[in-house]
This record gives sequence, C-alpha cells and structure tokens, in this order.
Amino acid sequence: MTEEQKKKRASFLEPETRCDYYIDAKMKSVWKVQMDIVEEFMRICETHNLKYFAIGGTLLGAVRHGGYIPWDDDVDFAMMRDQYDLFCKYAKKELRHPYVLQNFESDIYFFEGFSKIRNSETTQITVWAKEHRMRFNQGICIDIFPVDGVGDESMLQWQRKWDQRFRGVRKLVRDPLRKSAYGAFKDIVCRIMYFFIGKKLCKMREDVFRRQTVKDSARVGLIAYNLTKDNWRWAKSLSEKFIHVPYEYLEIPIPEGYDGILHQHYGDWHKLVKGASSHTEIFFDVKKSYIEYLKEWGFI
Repeated sequence: MTEEQKKKRASFLEPETRCDYYIDAKMKSVWKVQMDIVEEFMRICETHNLKYFAIGGTLLGAVRHGGYIPWDDDVDFAMMRDQYDLFCKYAKKELRHPYVLQNFESDIYFFEGFSKIRNSETTQITVWAKEHRMRFNQGICIDIFPVDGVGDESMLQWQRKWDQRFRGVRKLVRDPLRKSAYGAFKDIVCRIMYFFIGKKLCKMREDVFRRQTVKDSARVGLIAYNLTKDNWRWAKSLSEKFIHVPYEYLEIPIPEGYDGILHQHYGDWHKLVKGASSHTEIFFDVKKSYIEYLKEWGFI
C-alpha cells in the first residue's frame, strides 16, 4: 500500500462531500465494513490466483469517482462461472468469523443465484426482509456474481422456462420458511422441505445456466442474477483482460472493456445522475449483529 493509500485509509471515516452530495460518518462506517470485506475477498482470490472484477455500480464508481458513487451503499464483483465455483469452494473453508460466505449451499433461507460475503457482527436489513420476517444472515455484505455464457434466443427461452418453474416452486418452499410463527414442529418440516426440495432446486437452476458455457459463447452476462434484462449482458471480449484502478484506498481490477459494459448497463454513464441508491430501504448498524434485531422482533 502506497503512502497516499495509507493516508486515504486513515481519514476514510471522516464525513465528506462528493459531487455536491454529503456523505455522513454513519454511511462512511458502513462503507468501511464493506471495504474490510472487499480486502478479505481479494485476499482469497489472490491466494488462489482467481480472476475477478468490479461490476455494476462498483465498476461505475471506480471509473467515474475513484471509489463509491456518493449515494451508493453496496459493492459488486463478478467472476466467470469456473472462477466463481472455485472461489465458493475456497471461501467456504477459509473465511473466519465474523465473515461468512452466503449462498443457497450455506444458508437455508437464501435462494439467490449469487453469493455474498457478510460480516455477521453487523446489520443490513431491508424493509422487504423485515416485512417478510426473513431469517437469513443479514450482516453487512458485498455481492459476488457468477458470469455465464449467453446463448441464442432458443437457449434463452429454454432457460427462462426453467427459471419460471424454479421461481414458482421457490415461493412454495421459501414462504413457509420465513413464517417464524409456525412453531417448532412446522419449522422442522420446512427445513426438511428445503433440504429435499429447495437446495436441489437451486442446484438444478445453476445447471440450467451452466448449460451455455463461457468458452462457447460470444456474449456473457449475469443471467443467473437477471435473465430478463439484456443490459446485464455484454460481448465476452470486453471482459477478457483487466486493468487495476483506484477504489478508495485500494486498487481493484476492472474489465479493460469497461466503457462498453457501462454503456450496455447505464447508457451514457458519463452523465452524472444524482439521486438515492437503488437500495435505499435498508437499515444499517455497524456495531450490532442482525441476530439481536431478529430476536427483538420475534423472528427467531
């Protein structure tokens, strides 16, 4: 770490104004927890020579702001499917408390097609999760997305068909799991449903997206995350090589073809559109575990 990076790290928690947007000490403390997770993520990837890169708002922030978009509150990275699978394998073994890898393999209540690294001693609870009495790990996190190959329209239609089936069955399995008022016996029944239905279903869904390999595709994207929107797909050539750029007090890899990816996702990404994060309905606490809140609310 350079002297300049050390200075930025030392003053990182101080409030500041970027692009005429005030970032208070509370949000800076959330960012700091996320940055600590990013360093842990990077440590595992670099130990095992895994390739990863910033995506979404993190990519935009790195290129346009040298760090967070002032009104953003999350961090996103992506990895080609084979690299992602290896990362999950290593992270499951190597992460230590308070950090935990969260995906459908590790969390009975988590049914998404990507992974998170969470700090279990903190809190990041969305309004939706509270309203639906969700009991999965809700510590402050970063997101890690698998990148899959994008096939022709017939392949996409086949994947959409299976994805719709998955979502229908997921609702049947997940809804009972989140009803903590069911009592001990029914909770056990729901857990059995998950292990015999939900977890297997998630694995089947991933196999659907693995069918179109990155190697055999001209385009790639986050289709396991969002299969319906084309702006999450891009030419594979855009993300075959990487460069390192500043991100707050760290340096992170981004695709060499970042301009094309950002145009695909945001359109004119150079234009500064001030506003709230797309994740605004989130309650953060950097000093108190989400578990304490779930207990207070009677969810567990």
